[in-house]
Amino acid sequence: MNTSKIKSALHESIENINDLEVLNAMNEISLHHYNVLKEPELNDYEMNRIAASEKQISDGNYFTNEQANELFKKWLNK
Repeated sequence: MNTSKIKSALHESIENINDLEVLNAMNEISLHHYNVLKEPELNDYEMNRIAASEKQISDGNYFTNEQANELFKKWLNK
């Protein structure tokens, strides 16, 4: 059975299980393998760096991927 089919079967099972012990056990198993990512907490320095970067982008002061790749190639060949 592939990942997609297993997930689908698990979703269906969860919807049909009303046994609190079984649901708690399934929840414990999932908590050990998957942690919901919280919104990152940024400090003032990080927020200021982001704001400065956004300003650079809005001012057109940035490199395209192609330009950056060319710079990297030059640096690596030195």
